[in-house]
Amino acid sequence: MGILDAITAWASKSSSLINLLLMTFIVLLTGWYAVVTRRMWREMVDARLAGIRPILHVTIDDLVLEESSKKECTFERTLNSTLKIQNFGRGPAYALRGNVSLRYENTKEKTWISTDLKTLPVVTPGQDCLYPFSISAFPTSMDESKEEFLRVYVNCQDAEGNYFSLRQSYDLRAFNWGEIISRSWQLRSEEVRFSKHTRRHL
Repeated sequence: MGILDAITAWASKSSSLINLLLMTFIVLLTGWYAVVTRRMWREMVDARLAGIRPILHVTIDDLVLEESSKKECTFERTLNSTLKIQNFGRGPAYALRGNVSLRYENTKEKTWISTDLKTLPVVTPGQDCLYPFSISAFPTSMDESKEEFLRVYVNCQDAEGNYFSLRQSYDLRAFNWGEIISRSWQLRSEEVRFSKHTRRHL
């Protein structure tokens, strides 16, 4: 009985300390549960997005340059090539849009000539699509190598309306062997962005 009375007396004197310890434990347990729950929710969201996400792989085929004499010492140049888009993701790419821009130099100014691609509305997983494009009437010679000479921009949406965009920059590699000129593209940089779809409330 003496030990029980001592414990009871100590508990009555230290009730505030015991309550504080219990409250601290409950707060820590609640915080830990919230962190674990949020981490599990993020993993579920990432898994769901991975299941519907399109992953686009973009390449450019060999370029063909056509030159026609316009006036004395002037040429009208037309660049013809094909953009290949492959979807390696698990979900289809909707509302696909593409744009190709070519830089030409006019004195000290640098200007861009662009053309929009006639793309399909949907690119399914595993599908390969070829999009021919043509950029004409630019004055810049393509007999020398140039950095960041071509840019490719492609964007699309997944099944939930989230946006994916891919931006590439290419260098022109030109080699002159007497009368023979070899031209090719070399990928310089690639940037992929994702933006979550936000629902509008009226």
